[in-house]
Amino acid sequence: MTVRVFWEARWAPIGRLVRRTALTLWSAQPRLAVSFVLILIVRGGMAPLSLWLIKGLVDAISHGHAADTVRILLVLGVAVLATQVLHVQSLLLQASLNERFTAHVELMLMRHANRVVDLRLFEDPAFHDRLQLLSRQAGQRPMGLLAALSNLLPSALTTVGLLGLLGWIVWWAPLLLVLGAVPLGQANARLQRASWQMQLERSGSNRSMRYFSGLAVSEAHAKEIRLYGLAEFFEQRYVEAFERSHADALRQRRRLLIMPLLAACAFVAVNGITFAWVTSRALSGELGIGVLVLALQVLVSLLVYVGGVAGSLGVLRGHLHFFQELFGFLDQPATLLGQANLPVPPSPWRDGLEFERVSYHYPEGQGGVFDLTFTLRHGERVAIVGENGAGKTTLLKLLCRFMDPSSGTIRVNGRPLADIDVEAWRSRIAAVLQDFGRYHLSVSENIGLGDVQHRTDEARVSNAARRARLHEDVEGLPSGYATLLGVSFGGMDFSGGQWQKLGVARAFMREADVVLFDEPTSALDARAEADLFERVEELSDGKIVVIVTHRLASIRSVDRILVLQRGQLVEQGTHAELMARRGEYARLYELQASRYTPNAP
Repeated sequence: MTVRVFWEARWAPIGRLVRRTALTLWSAQPRLAVSFVLILIVRGGMAPLSLWLIKGLVDAISHGHAADTVRILLVLGVAVLATQVLHVQSLLLQASLNERFTAHVELMLMRHANRVVDLRLFEDPAFHDRLQLLSRQAGQRPMGLLAALSNLLPSALTTVGLLGLLGWIVWWAPLLLVLGAVPLGQANARLQRASWQMQLERSGSNRSMRYFSGLAVSEAHAKEIRLYGLAEFFEQRYVEAFERSHADALRQRRRLLIMPLLAACAFVAVNGITFAWVTSRALSGELGIGVLVLALQVLVSLLVYVGGVAGSLGVLRGHLHFFQELFGFLDQPATLLGQANLPVPPSPWRDGLEFERVSYHYPEGQGGVFDLTFTLRHGERVAIVGENGAGKTTLLKLLCRFMDPSSGTIRVNGRPLADIDVEAWRSRIAAVLQDFGRYHLSVSENIGLGDVQHRTDEARVSNAARRARLHEDVEGLPSGYATLLGVSFGGMDFSGGQWQKLGVARAFMREADVVLFDEPTSALDARAEADLFERVEELSDGKIVVIVTHRLASIRSVDRILVLQRGQLVEQGTHAELMARRGEYARLYELQASRYTPNAP
């Protein structure tokens, strides 16, 4: 292997990683970053300077030069004072830069995570573990990198200065000490790389620990845990997950510590050889008192500094590995198939929103939809029904283009949806999802998130609330639309029905072509449910309205009903047509009706 090939394979990637990380630090706050590095460089030169001054002081005292002694003492005092001032200043700069750098990295991660348009990735456990690990460490690794840098740079410069002083006394000693320190640095770097991999491998157990510990402080689970006496059960599950994780980590740490210990012993042995040589020369009278004091101080200091540099390099390599993973995530492209980024066709769509033999297969081989063919048209209210696992949620995900079909084509007025810009398409959709967001923001902001560009338009927000029958509830709040929701920040909480009406109001904020309702009335009482479906009829004017629900009595008046069974479209038609057909829809409808009609068969 040539030197060039070895460089490209081993060191060039590290060089590119260091450069990109440095540019990321620079972009967080350029002036702070420059000031911080300059102070670290000056700090690194102070220790060798102080040792050289001490050598001169010893020589001056031993020769009885009083004037030189006073001058050197004054310079030494200034150097010590400067060292302390620079240390305090570097701590202040580091604290400020820490905050900037950490916020910058977390924003980078947030922005890219929000740009991941294919939600299949969020359902992949490996991707989820990687993203969660990055997210948790984004608040620690930038700070750790700066801390390692603040130790490494001054220590490295001090070490270079000390080696220079030692080389002035013993020319071969610096080379010997550097060779002895290389294995120590490599062992520490290997330990840090393995530490990251170990965290990734333990992600499953750590996720279980976070889940079970989170239950203890979760408002959503507090009532049931106390009602059923589940606290001890979940504590035990936490302990079991911890013991598994800890046992694995302990085994790996024991194995990984062997090389760093051997490398440390080798470095101490090399330093001992140099100590022995200096001592023997001093005994033979070849070294003066000042040189001897300098040599001994340098050797003792090198034991600390070289070990510190090797350790800091290993720690720095561990932090750089985080940035390597971060940049790998940031460079990961979206996985949706569309490349053309065409605009959404102007509405109304003469050819409608068409599913042509659309299938989607989940990677694990369970669920999905198969060979779906139907068309949705403007001004039409369409309900999608079926038992759990029939494919209703998958169909909605395909409509929102959270994922692309495994086969078949979805067309918008004849244009393949895969060729349309994802963000442009989603901007034409409003939805009330089952798991809609309950954001700890004001009522007005919660509603306004349905159309962020108009979130401060009070008239539009209140109009959306009125259409969702939420306005009267908001008027009774202490601060009206400015009332903060969410007990985490000292706000108040809505009932389940009020939250659901807020989710509907959020959908009403957006002027959309397609409106999706996924179980929109699950938390509403009968009167609120009837009001909502009246509003749905008003909303359908000029729009495509899709309703997914298990409450079949609520959808008798829709224009068309699609019936899914095991991922296939088995029936479609009006309520009357499907009841006359006596198929799957009639069976489901009569099964529900039997619970309310005593004489039903």
